[in-house]
Amino acid sequence: MNAWMQWKRKRILKREEKNGLPRIYAASVPGLKHDKKKEACEDATTKTTIDAETAVLVVADGVSSCRYGGKGARVAAAAAKKEIRLQLLDHPDPTKNPEAWMAALFAKVRRQLVRSADRLACSIQDMGTTLLVGVYQKPVWIVAQVGDGGIVAKKGTNFEVVLAGRPQQQENWVIPLTAPRWFEDIQVKVVENPDWIAMFSDGLDRLVFDCQPGKKTLNEKRTMIFEKVFEKADSVNGDQIVKQLLNVQSVDRLSSDDKSLAIAFRREGGAK
Repeated sequence: MNAWMQWKRKRILKREEKNGLPRIYAASVPGLKHDKKKEACEDATTKTTIDAETAVLVVADGVSSCRYGGKGARVAAAAAKKEIRLQLLDHPDPTKNPEAWMAALFAKVRRQLVRSADRLACSIQDMGTTLLVGVYQKPVWIVAQVGDGGIVAKKGTNFEVVLAGRPQQQENWVIPLTAPRWFEDIQVKVVENPDWIAMFSDGLDRLVFDCQPGKKTLNEKRTMIFEKVFEKADSVNGDQIVKQLLNVQSVDRLSSDDKSLAIAFRREGGAK
């Protein structure tokens, strides 16, 4: 690392240490089924910090059977990031009524998908995508999900499945945000001060869960792979570390699907 990069890294770390936000990282990689055909990844992730006490993580997974699924995922991720910032101006405390707050957010993201579909002269169903959102407001995470994939967290020595899709999602029958009755599928939860929280597309299901028909059981041993990000990542190289993790052959063998991971580590207790 050259002197300029070292200076930049120290400056960023010092600023982040001051604001006390969790360290947040996110990345998506194409699975083997797309990589071999040199096709674009149909997942999308994004992240941002809004102020000294607010951070955002987003994961979207385009439905592969939809003509513009990848486009839908990218639109949804970008729209969620933008709409969260705007919604916080009018409703600054999502913890007061998290279900209503997240439902309003997802509805706004869906309207952006409708506009994009109109520009492409296609149906919104052609832009099928799932959506997972996490909003951190010190010291809690408010998370929501429509579609498959999942959210897990660790606090102390305890691992928790926060969200993992409803039973029909666990049978690989995806209800995306673009479905007419998407609002019946939204799940919302508040997670208080986890050591880390991870959101991922269904390409990582076989890593995180022992999957059985209609049921997902957390595999704590394999989930410890997320600790590798904690050990190696910082705000300068964190996204690249996540990408490297997703491209590890042992992870790729579990699923040929695209893979996304957005993860946040609490700063206290020795967090980097």
